[in-house]
Amino acid sequence: MPLTLAQAAQRVGLHRSNILRSIKRGKLSATRDESGAYQVDEAELVRAFPEVRTGPHQPAQPDALLELKLEHAERQCADLREQLARAYADVADWKEQARRVALPAPKLIAEPQGALSWWRWLRTTG
Repeated sequence: MPLTLAQAAQRVGLHRSNILRSIKRGKLSATRDESGAYQVDEAELVRAFPEVRTGPHQPAQPDALLELKLEHAERQCADLREQLARAYADVADWKEQARRVALPAPKLIAEPQGALSWWRWLRTTG
């Protein structure tokens, strides 16, 4: 059964361009269909790439190191989320404290009764 370049690449676990390169170098023979697209025979694919996979790649046993790394990364993400939540709470607390401590707007001091303002004094002495 003929395969397209994409199907052939998926079978052997390579990129489509690698299959095309193999065809152009003569390592893999292929034919062209009426639209001009390459068609690769499955038997030819097995001959050129003996490591053909028939299905999606699944390791027989999960990789313990990868599982540990994943677990560590998930733990780090959870820790960082907690730190971020605490930082947001701290910012809110500091904003509230700053609002409470903020100085009120300065009040204008009223001129005492009987005292002359500088301008009035200037007018009377001048």
